[in-house]
Parts: sequence; structure tokens; C-alpha cells
Amino acid sequence: MKLSVSIFTVASLLAISSATPISRNYVMDDCIKCQSVECIVSKMTFEEKIGQKMIPDVRSWSFGTCNATNILPVEQINDEISGFLAKYKFGGIVLFAQNTPETAQTVKLIDQFQTAHAATSKIPLLFTIDQEGGAVTRLGHGTMLPGNMALGATRNLQYAYDSGKVIGSELKSLGIQVNLGPVSDINTNPLNPVINVRSFGSDTSLVAKLALNYYNGVRSQGICACAKHFPGHGDTSKDSHFFLPQSNRTKEEINKNEFVPFKTLIDNGIDMIMTAHIQVPSLDNSLIPNQWGNDTLIPPATLSRKIMTDVLRGELGFQGVINSDAMNMDAIVTNFGKVYSARLAFRAGLDMIGMPATPTCLKDPEMAYYDQIIEGVRQDIKDGLYSMDELDASVIRILNLKKKYGILRYDGSKQEARITNALS
Repeated sequence: MKLSVSIFTVASLLAISSATPISRNYVMDDCIKCQSVECIVSKMTFEEKIGQKMIPDVRSWSFGTCNATNILPVEQINDEISGFLAKYKFGGIVLFAQNTPETAQTVKLIDQFQTAHAATSKIPLLFTIDQEGGAVTRLGHGTMLPGNMALGATRNLQYAYDSGKVIGSELKSLGIQVNLGPVSDINTNPLNPVINVRSFGSDTSLVAKLALNYYNGVRSQGICACAKHFPGHGDTSKDSHFFLPQSNRTKEEINKNEFVPFKTLIDNGIDMIMTAHIQVPSLDNSLIPNQWGNDTLIPPATLSRKIMTDVLRGELGFQGVINSDAMNMDAIVTNFGKVYSARLAFRAGLDMIGMPATPTCLKDPEMAYYDQIIEGVRQDIKDGLYSMDELDASVIRILNLKKKYGILRYDGSKQEARITNALS
């Protein structure tokens, strides 16, 4: 693929992005060297902190001109994408099948992302991917594994462990640090259009055991696992990609069922949990305005402080990183828009939000949402709806995760050796 280069555009983006004084760089280098997360956060700008809390996808880009006919999969990056990364200093990137068709190409792409990001940020990117096995498999190479319901049908815990181990090993060889799994939902509704065979099954105890073994397999390879979709997307009949589902389970039923796999994983040290874009009135029946202010509705779990902070952190004791499901799903954007929903998610207690905007070129109107989110959060702090203490605590959790998995430093050397290892 021949990539177009716009020197003027990249220069403009770099000029717009926050300049970092040389003296400050030296201090940040010292913080990175001593691996002091609190030190790093104390030296970060407000924009850098918000950037750490966002995980975009860069799966497609309009190469050449900004129109739909030129949108192609991103298998390598150009200067426009480099400028995009350099400006916003994101916390990570979520990869999709469009990014990962071949092994060697994927290793090179991740190196390109990290190099472009390093032009203005001292903190390397976190790479995430939905490599669940079965129906949801993003890598265009590697081992094709059975899905979770097939594993559940065997009732064999070792198979779940082995599946997680294989996935973890292959992601590690590519430079991907987070697997967005295990799916920890209990599929109690046979009409569920989105979880279904992605779940280990309908037996609460079995789902918890299989999710734990899958997680242990992933973790054995030094890869971070992310349990999803809290507080449980299994008892719904609508797909949150297109609608806002609601679970009408009682709090007692949820405690005895949906929470069991998540609590099991929390008690065994899982580091990341992904939210569900579903309404759960038994956990939060409050009303919040929609994006236009002309109606109110029960907040989906992703935007609910009661569910994310009071329940997940308070009642279940989770101290790790809370990450959203894709924020561009209709359950969110149809009701709350892209900027307002991001602000609500941070207020709710989320650490990272996935895909808050999805530009495919520099002139895409989606690009402006990132600036609007940053300024919106700044205004929320001024208005007392969010606080710098909450922001700093959140970024500390993110950087502690990066530290634990060796992502505070990035070594892009020996690429050919890493490719050989990934191919073996």
C-alpha cells in the first residue's frame, strides 16, 4: 500500500500539540527510569492525563483524500496517523482484524505506532484486542481456537486454561499486552443476540470456573486479561451495538449469578474489567438527561457512578482499571453523544474509554471530539462534577497497570528476531 505523506499537515499537528520543555523531559526521564508512577503523574500536563484515559481504534484511514472511497484498512501508518497519535498522547490503541492480517506486518505496525507516539510522549502505548476465541477472533494468523460455549460444553477447566495460554503467548509475541477477555457473562437469555456463544454457558458456577482458568492461562504468559461485560450482559435480548438493552434482574439475583464470575476474578487479581452498555434498574434506577436535555433515562452501567464506583469498587472491591466497551456503540451515542458520554463515563469512575471517536482522516469531523472531550472534562472539574484527585488516581491506576506489564518502557530493537519468534 502506497501511503501519502503530508509534511505540512504533520508539522501543523505537532505545532498544535502541547510543547514539552526540555527541562521537563529530563525530569520525566528520571521518573520513567526509577519507575515511579506518582512521580510521572505529577509531571504530566492535564491534556496528557486525559490522553492516557482514551483508547482509540485506527483500523481504517482515508489515504490521500478525505472521502469514503479512499478508506482502507490500516496495516501500516502514514504521517497523518503519526501526527494524530503525537497530538493526543493516547493511553493505548485497540486493534481489529483490519490491523492484523499477517504476523510480521502486525509486529511492524505496532512498532510504527509506538515510534510515532514516542515523538511527543514518554509513556508507551497499551495495545488491546478482542481475541476471545471462536466467533470473536481478530488475528488473521495464529491458532484458531474453539469459542467459549464450546469450551463450556466440555466442562474441562484445563481446556479453558490452555486456550487462554495459547492466546496469551501469541499476543505477547506480537507486542499486544491486553486481551479483552474472558467474556464473563452468564448466558441466561436464549434470545441474547450479542453474548450467546461468546459466553461459557448458563451455569453460574461453571462460567466462573472456566473464566478463572482462561484468565490464569492468559496471565501465565505475562498478558493482562480484561473480564467483560460488567455487571453482566447475559440476561438481555438486545444488542448494545444497536440498542440500549435493559436487565430486569433483581439485586439478589445479580449477586447470586452475574456477579459471581466477576467476583471470582477480582478475588484472584484480575487487573482490568470492561463495562456493559446496559441499564440495570435494580442497581441504579436514577435518571439522567440525554445529550439534548429534552428527556431523561436510566444510565447504562458504563455511565453509572452507582454501578461503577459504589458497586464494582465499593461492594466487590475491584481496585484495577475499569475500561469501557466501545463508546461508539448505538446504546451510548444515540442517547448521549460522543462528548457528553465520555464526560459521564469519567464522572462514573471509568479509567479508560474505548473508541470515543473514530476519525478516518485529519479533516474528519470526528477529530474534533477529542479536543471537545478534553475541554469538557476540564469544565467538569471547574464545575465540581469531577476532580483532579479523581483524575490523578485514575491515571495512577493506568500507569501502575503499564508498570506491572512492563509497558513504561518500550524497546523497539531486534525487530527481525521478534518477528521470527512470532512466526515460530
